[in-house]
Amino acid sequence: MTRRAPEDKARTPAGTPAQPPARIRVCARCLRETTEAVLVEWIDTGSGPGLEVWTCPEHVRGYTPGLPRREG
Repeated sequence: MTRRAPEDKARTPAGTPAQPPARIRVCARCLRETTEAVLVEWIDTGSGPGLEVWTCPEHVRGYTPGLPRREG
């Protein structure tokens, strides 16, 4: 019996590798959902897992780590 590599399992009918589904994130600035999110900050919680802060590509330049989200 021959074992296949794990990547061989996720193939389309045409034989090309299947793409994983895009992850949907919420922008920390405008609160809209996006599949093109950019990780802008990692917050260490001290206990347990940390917190990732994501923004959409339009708000990367305007995000300042450590400051609360601006309303409006």
